[in-house]
Amino acid sequence: PPPSADILAQADRDTAVSANAPAVAAAPRPAPPPATMAYGRGTGGATGGVPARTDAKSAPPAAAQTVTVESATPQIDSTSSIMMKQGINSRNVTSLSALASGAGFILSPDNKVWWKLGPGGTVELTADGGKKWKSLDTGATSQLTVGAAPSSKVCWIAGKAGTLVLTTDRGRHWTRISTPIDGDLGGVRAADANHASIWDAAKRMSYETSDGGATWKQIANE
Repeated sequence: PPPSADILAQADRDTAVSANAPAVAAAPRPAPPPATMAYGRGTGGATGGVPARTDAKSAPPAAAQTVTVESATPQIDSTSSIMMKQGINSRNVTSLSALASGAGFILSPDNKVWWKLGPGGTVELTADGGKKWKSLDTGATSQLTVGAAPSSKVCWIAGKAGTLVLTTDRGRHWTRISTPIDGDLGGVRAADANHASIWDAAKRMSYETSDGGATWKQIANE
């Protein structure tokens, strides 16, 4: 017998489903990206009430700072250097002049010209603060012990057995000066090439001259 109407209707529905299978659900559309935050240059700010940042991107990065540290090299005074070479500690004295005298040195006012007393009347001279030395012939044979240099060219040097010598041209020429003291001289003080005073080792007699040692006058003991 021919199929009934109900069977034909069911067949049509099955055919329609078969033609559309498989059924796939459409993928959801992605959410839109968040809105870009805009920073204003004047009043106002970003969306959402965030305060404006006018310096967020406009401020340049901090410049690197270079610091140069200079280490000062300690400088040793030329006179102190000479004393150190002689094995004398300058901390034990309060005056370079006293230190020089005790070490057999005679210091001129410019601190560059030095006279160094050696054995047997020998004398050495430096004119550059101790870098270079040269030997001088004073004509003295007795030991020279003390001296005074009122300038870089004038120097009086006294010693044993009444010995006294004088130079006025920085050691090129020396004059042997006669003194009224026969014994050892204890010291000499000078203001220039003409004015000086001397005394004996025992400090019992003192004399002064105002004409470069041509004449002497006794004075009170030093």
